[in-house]
Amino acid sequence: MSSTYERVRRVVADELSVEEGKISPHTNVIADLNPDSLDVVQIIHALEDEFDITIGDEAEHLGTIAELADLMDAQVARKGDLTPMM
Repeated sequence: MSSTYERVRRVVADELSVEEGKISPHTNVIADLNPDSLDVVQIIHALEDEFDITIGDEAEHLGTIAELADLMDAQVARKGDLTPMM
């Protein structure tokens, strides 16, 4: 399975029609890729779908790709902590 970073990079690249090779862990989504507000919403929804999570206000101000990957890991871990025990 792909690493979280690779999955985030692929989602952002797909949503913004940017080559994955032009995106590094240090790429700032807003400053470097210049998405409009609709693009940002679409990125958030695509990440929610990719990771089967709900992203709250944490992603309101998208940072770097590495920061988004860390956020996805935290959200997935939090979701796992909330899974009911059988």
